[in-house]
Amino acid sequence: MLFGIRMIPYGSRYLAEAVVALRRVQELLLFTEVDKQIPRPTNPLVAVEFKNAAFSWDEDTVQDHESEPLSTTQASTTLHNLDLIVEKKRLIGICGPVGSGKSALLHALIGHMVHQDGEMAVGGSVAFVGQSPWIQNLTLRENVLFGESLDKHRYYRVLSACGLTQDVNRMAANDQSEIGERGVTLSGGQKARLSLARALYSNRDIFLIDDILSSIDRSVADHIFFNAIKGLLSGKTTLLVTSDPQRLSYCDEVVYMEAGRFFDHGPHESLLSRCAEYRRFCEVAATYSASEQRLNKVFGDDEVASNSPEAPRTPKRTESESVSVTRQNGQRERTQSTLTAADSLFDIPVVVDGQVTDAEEDLGLAAMSWSVYKRYIVAAGGYAIWILLMMAFLANVSATVFSTVWLSEWIKSGHQPQMMNGSTNETVVPSLAENPRTGFFAAVYALSIAFLFITGLFKAMIFVKVSLNAASRLHNGMFERVIKGSMSFFDSTPSGRILNRFSKDMDEIDVKLPFTAEVFLQNMLTCIAYMIVIIWVFPFFLIASIPLICIFFLFVACFRAGIRSLKRSENVSRSPLFDHISATLDGLSSIHAYNQTDRFLETLKVYLDANSGAVFMFQSAMRWLAVWLDLLVVAITFITAFFIVLLTGQVEPAYAGMALAFAIQVKIY
Repeated sequence: MLFGIRMIPYGSRYLAEAVVALRRVQELLLFTEVDKQIPRPTNPLVAVEFKNAAFSWDEDTVQDHESEPLSTTQASTTLHNLDLIVEKKRLIGICGPVGSGKSALLHALIGHMVHQDGEMAVGGSVAFVGQSPWIQNLTLRENVLFGESLDKHRYYRVLSACGLTQDVNRMAANDQSEIGERGVTLSGGQKARLSLARALYSNRDIFLIDDILSSIDRSVADHIFFNAIKGLLSGKTTLLVTSDPQRLSYCDEVVYMEAGRFFDHGPHESLLSRCAEYRRFCEVAATYSASEQRLNKVFGDDEVASNSPEAPRTPKRTESESVSVTRQNGQRERTQSTLTAADSLFDIPVVVDGQVTDAEEDLGLAAMSWSVYKRYIVAAGGYAIWILLMMAFLANVSATVFSTVWLSEWIKSGHQPQMMNGSTNETVVPSLAENPRTGFFAAVYALSIAFLFITGLFKAMIFVKVSLNAASRLHNGMFERVIKGSMSFFDSTPSGRILNRFSKDMDEIDVKLPFTAEVFLQNMLTCIAYMIVIIWVFPFFLIASIPLICIFFLFVACFRAGIRSLKRSENVSRSPLFDHISATLDGLSSIHAYNQTDRFLETLKVYLDANSGAVFMFQSAMRWLAVWLDLLVVAITFITAFFIVLLTGQVEPAYAGMALAFAIQVKIY
């Protein structure tokens, strides 16, 4: 009953947390899924077809077009009044001012926008190259293949067309070099070319390319445009978003967009002659392009392959010289620089022979050093407040034991046999209420209960203060060190690892550590006090307890390393899971466009199984240890009961009952 009553607050807390978690999960499960099953055109020669189509980013903006004015309806949509037919094997240039809906149009074609009105049809498989390249934390080859089998002939043709051959040859492990999270070992232009190479290798029917050439040097962009877009994709349908009039002049048809609609479309020369807005757009774009080329001549090529996206550039160096020097400098700085405070928290990986090595999240079998405990004690407020806390625990446990001992003394005093007839030696045991000292015993017992309540409240207040101080200071300290971390730290530390530190690991410090520490201190002191009382009642129990104590420490020594390793394995297995979820959310458009949803779900299941397996093994090990400790408690109870039977008549029944009760209660703690 005592155990059940003590578990009521914890059960209530866990139930409340479960209800909140279920409601949050329910919100995700009730999200309306966007229908990505796009119909095919009735005409087999048509690749893309729009008929008075309208799209919106959010389903909440979908309104009843019949009841709303046309101006209101258009204001609530991102794309509207789309009418266009794109024939197969044609290069379509899409242009327009900023915010005209060019990128939104490509997202609508892969089913990432809410289809409000009209019709849209797509005739074939789709490859998508976003404006912000999405790079996985894999090797360069795996990023290009993207789950498909290797066709060497097609693979090397794609690398050559995208201008990646020389970059691959400069890498330490060639195309087996690890890219790092978010492509930290590549420059911005290299990321764009790698994203395009992934699309080209997929060999789809329709290619959606969102203005990636603007982030690449002019000469490299020309190579890609003529060898990749006009070369390898010559027999494919390509929708190219670009603001370069020169590129638009090579397109079979140009679509000029304004305010979320197709303002006009047709051949480049025809649009220049009849559309003043398009002509003005080309004039502004040509002026900007000329200025950009002059800057490139002054500051040099921006395509520097290095181990840092912030690689230094020297105007007088050639591209190959810049690549070599910056790669060497990047590696030298990465391996020789002194770690900052944030780096020491995470032990950032380094690039060795093209591989991003990481020795931080190993399982580790070494025991925690005293410095770890010292850091927590200092964060909680120092040694003084911990001494005060331990005194509060001791006072509370002493009050608990004293109240039980005093109750036994009261029972013993109230049931002393009294001589009724001296001649016959008759004795009688009076009731507890007839004891003349009942008032005294009751008053002391009441005071002990009051003292127990006061010490418990005092202990709880101090412990809450200590826990909050430690959690907040450790969190603030970690946050401050991460904020002040070097750029190499953020480049090479996976975001999932940082999320793991600030989410689950901080939850361990905020919630689980205080709960576990309080239970440990309370139960440890209580068990020690109970054992002392049992030894006080039965002194010979001390001899019998020596082998039990040795067995207990043997269990702890054997299980501690394994349980510690399993717990660390559980913590470590969460980082890849967070990494995968974060990467999946970043690349959701590409994953859906390439129909890779099932593959990413299978990978997620693998990471979930690894983490769940570690959690299950940890819980099983804890339960196994608890079983052996229960056997020890059974032995303690048996020995206590044996002494009661053996010493019948020599030990007061009240004390014997108290000792047996304490022996049984050890199991609860």
